[in-house]
Amino acid sequence: MQRYEEAVVAFERSAELSGGSTDVQGHLGLVHALAGRGRQALRLREQLVRQAKQRYVSAYHIGAIHLALGESDEAVRWLQRAISERTRFMTYIRVDPVLRPLLGERRFSQLVRQVMGQQR
Repeated sequence: MQRYEEAVVAFERSAELSGGSTDVQGHLGLVHALAGRGRQALRLREQLVRQAKQRYVSAYHIGAIHLALGESDEAVRWLQRAISERTRFMTYIRVDPVLRPLLGERRFSQLVRQVMGQQR
């Protein structure tokens, strides 16, 4: 629906209530990027990368933020890592609107094949 400003407000509130959930932080970084708030998205992405050194952070979130910022090569690298870590977010790869910018690319088809191969 592209109501990014509303999504930012909702995820900021969720972040306050979540007690530091990296999933919420990842979604907040994504909606900041989609809303054109690149600086905030970059800050959250870097925060997630730092946190990943101490605790589990889904590589999907880092990849999604890269993709929303137009950095598809880095996004694919992180999404491949998300597949390797078997994150639940990648099970929706075929229908995830966040990944839509990759549709039609050979790399996306390869990611889908990797996910489908793991589900057998």
